[in-house]
Amino acid sequence: MTDTKVTPPVEAPEATDEVLREAGKRALIAEREENKELKRQLKEAKDAKEAADAEKLSNEQKAVRRAEKAEALVAKYEAKETVSKLRADIAKELEIEDHADLIYGEDEASLRAHAEKIKAAFGPTTPEPNPYLGKELGAGGDADQDARALLGF
Repeated sequence: MTDTKVTPPVEAPEATDEVLREAGKRALIAEREENKELKRQLKEAKDAKEAADAEKLSNEQKAVRRAEKAEALVAKYEAKETVSKLRADIAKELEIEDHADLIYGEDEASLRAHAEKIKAAFGPTTPEPNPYLGKELGAGGDADQDARALLGF
């Protein structure tokens, strides 16, 4: 067995500017300047990445907002189209097609209620049949009775 002595590690003197000679000082200054430059470049890269991420995020947010607005606009037009079709159907059903543009409401119940009011006010657009069409006036022999019949008495 051999005796091996463990020698304690030798502590190097602190690397300060006083211990270093001229060449070491220049190397240390150059390394420090290079370190500052690399830190500056790293900060610039981080800032550029953050700006790109923010721009990307805001572009995504803008796209989402545009899509939401487009969907809302489509829903609005679909609702208008549905109401317009309901209005026409109700007017046809109640025989007031000429007054269909006067019917308003948000849903079928309100459209129908308003259409009923319009029908009551304006009546159907088709004329009532004339009970005297085809009858010969004066055939009964009484002119006064014929006149009263024409006037509705």
